[in-house]
Amino acid sequence: MKKMSIAVIVSLVLVGSLTFKYANAENSTNNLNYGDVIQYAINENSDLKILNEKIKLADEKYDDALDEKDEEANTSIETDKRKEVYHLKAKLELENAKWNKEQKQNQVDLEVTKKYYSILIQDELIDLQKQQIQRLEKQLEKKQKEFEAGITSKNSLMDYELILEQSKIKLEALNNEKQKMIMELNINMGREVNQELILEEKEIPYKEYKVDNLDETIKRMRETYYAVTRVEDEIKATVQDKNITQQYNDSDQYDNYIEGLEDKIVNLNYETEDEQKDIEYKIRSDYNNILKLSNEIKIKKLDYDNKVKLLELADTKLEKGLITELEYRPFEEDASNALQDYEKAKLNYYIAIEDFKFFIR
Repeated sequence: MKKMSIAVIVSLVLVGSLTFKYANAENSTNNLNYGDVIQYAINENSDLKILNEKIKLADEKYDDALDEKDEEANTSIETDKRKEVYHLKAKLELENAKWNKEQKQNQVDLEVTKKYYSILIQDELIDLQKQQIQRLEKQLEKKQKEFEAGITSKNSLMDYELILEQSKIKLEALNNEKQKMIMELNINMGREVNQELILEEKEIPYKEYKVDNLDETIKRMRETYYAVTRVEDEIKATVQDKNITQQYNDSDQYDNYIEGLEDKIVNLNYETEDEQKDIEYKIRSDYNNILKLSNEIKIKKLDYDNKVKLLELADTKLEKGLITELEYRPFEEDASNALQDYEKAKLNYYIAIEDFKFFIR
């Protein structure tokens, strides 16, 4: 049996990324790939179902407004508003509904993606812990024979028994945490909470991300981002509504209504400025975070490589009897923890990039 994670970790360093492997499930319905998980989660999300209904209703309302656009109403002002205003407002409602769905779907996508890869990371940690336990069990057998032969002391034997028990407790904790993750993902997909779930192997995507010209991106987004164009379209519809209403305000009967529209236009103009400032802040802030996470990956990778080297040295010393199992164990734990930190750093980086790319698309 190979030492704990030497073969595994060293090979991972050479490859540069992890591939997580899972046993085949007897029930193929529990074997899901990444695309399946995302699609199930999107299909079963209650908020998305509600938003789909809102889109359907808004679409029907918009079709009705277009059908009535050239129809005569009971009053001239209503006829003009049918022609120039109502279909614009209905279109805005439809676009808002579609926009809200896109935002929610992206949120669901990223949340489920993070859970998917987190389970894969957890499963790799479980595999490493099992390897540790298998090695400790063999070491304990050897110590037991040495004790029976009077070569080693009872205290030394008890140390190995304690370490093995601690390793089994940690494995149980890792399995419990994984089960919690699976239950959460099952809920996201509309499955039974305790239903078995085996995920297809998939590497955490990792590629350095850079924006060539951040200022140009900000300029473009200040002009074209939906939160800005939506307000601009709403201003146009409101101005059109006001202009038509003023044409029929000979007796000042629409004064209050017109005043309300004017106040709305002023507020919408301020809203445009606020949205543009928020867009710039978000882009700069999120991109700075991506750069920070990129540096964090590099730091975690260096730490991981260093822990692997220390583990290799400790492995050699253990084989030669220069250190005890008790002294060897911290090196093993450090390598496993460094591996976990490195993979989590890659995952956080990937999620941050995908969210940023969705925003500036």
